[in-house]
Amino acid sequence: MIEAAQISKREIRIRVWAAVGTLIISVLVLSLKFWAFNITNSQAIYSDALESIVNVITAIVGLLVIYYASLPIDENHPYGHGKIEYFSAVFEGGLITFASVFVFYEATKAFVTHSALYSLESGLILISIAG
Repeated sequence: MIEAAQISKREIRIRVWAAVGTLIISVLVLSLKFWAFNITNSQAIYSDALESIVNVITAIVGLLVIYYASLPIDENHPYGHGKIEYFSAVFEGGLITFASVFVFYEATKAFVTHSALYSLESGLILISIAG
């Protein structure tokens, strides 16, 4: 891990723009997946869309972590703020666990209620674009 004192302003800008790009792409993919779910009523697509929510949240957290980790060394953080990256990793793991429980719940509910599928061709196209 590189501490904040060793990172140039240009490097920080590159990381922030990469995080912003990740956030934009993840929101677009999330939108496509929910659109595909709405036209197909497929629980497989719905569970994939739920997982994409985790991607959007982690992109937001990643952007915040990049900003915080790039703060200069101060009196309370003589070695920089880079250790926040560990908290980000734990947070993402917790989100993935939560999403898996929610997906399991929704899949079980769909199995019991026997949901009908619609417009599978359109959904396949949208999911292919999202992929």
